[in-house]
Amino acid sequence: MELHLIRTFVAVAETGGVTRAAERLHQTQPTVSGHLKTLEGRVGVALFVRGARGMQLTTAGQELLPSARRFVEQADAIERLAKNLKRGLAGSLRVGLNNAPFWFQPGPLWSRLSASYPDLTLSFDQGPSGQLMQWLRDGQLDVAFIEGAAHASIETRPLTDVDVVLTVPPAWADELADRPSRDQLRLLHGRPWVFTSPQCSYHRLFETLWRDLGPPSDRRYQVDHSLPDMIDLVQQGLAASLMERRTAEAAAAEGRVAICDAFEATIPMSVAVLRSRRDEPVVAAFLESCAAMRGEIVAALRPDPATPSA
Repeated sequence: MELHLIRTFVAVAETGGVTRAAERLHQTQPTVSGHLKTLEGRVGVALFVRGARGMQLTTAGQELLPSARRFVEQADAIERLAKNLKRGLAGSLRVGLNNAPFWFQPGPLWSRLSASYPDLTLSFDQGPSGQLMQWLRDGQLDVAFIEGAAHASIETRPLTDVDVVLTVPPAWADELADRPSRDQLRLLHGRPWVFTSPQCSYHRLFETLWRDLGPPSDRRYQVDHSLPDMIDLVQQGLAASLMERRTAEAAAAEGRVAICDAFEATIPMSVAVLRSRRDEPVVAAFLESCAAMRGEIVAALRPDPATPSA
């Protein structure tokens, strides 16, 4: 499917008319109308109907629009990346990784950056999301992969959503079975818990979890950015905790933890950059590479029971 046909479709959908779309695309109205006719012929269904308020999307057009927008955005990112290749960017790029070097492995991105910019040096730092955002503000990092909400001075480019579930030792599962969610939480409120540091993206989830009942009194364990390991503490029957869903499901399949349905949440995973630095050549090239390779980066996310994200 030719890019110019998809770009024309998106422009007409967003502007509501052929005239305005032609102005946006710097094309003639007959050209835009011709592109629409060709596209509708290719897909075999009508994408627009003319109404009193201009060109209105049909049901088929509404279903196609989100994918068409992503297609155009990715094509634009590739085009910008190609222009950067001609500039021959050089220098260094300091990248922050949010505690998940085994769970999050964007190897294809590093390969593309190295191949595209052979004079660009990459360095990596690891830490919880809150710490990475502080390092961005302090100038110690250029870009970072983070989870959760960002500081107002930081711009984020979404990659995917991370599902988080409540996990307990397998030995506790029978006692929790068949209880309503609130009764499960009341029971767990008096048990030991593995908490995360305030810098971790999960910290706010713990606050949400215990908003009504108040924090558990037995906050016996706290996971720092490296030690101890959540799953081992839960597996040993020592405490309950929150865990990324796929990691929890992999551990549950091995009988190492049990998943409790009393609580679940979703947090965004994003590429983060200081707003004031997003147009710097090296930073912009990195963001464009991420946009062009978003699908491959997300595909590289895989559970690793040994390492919780943060």
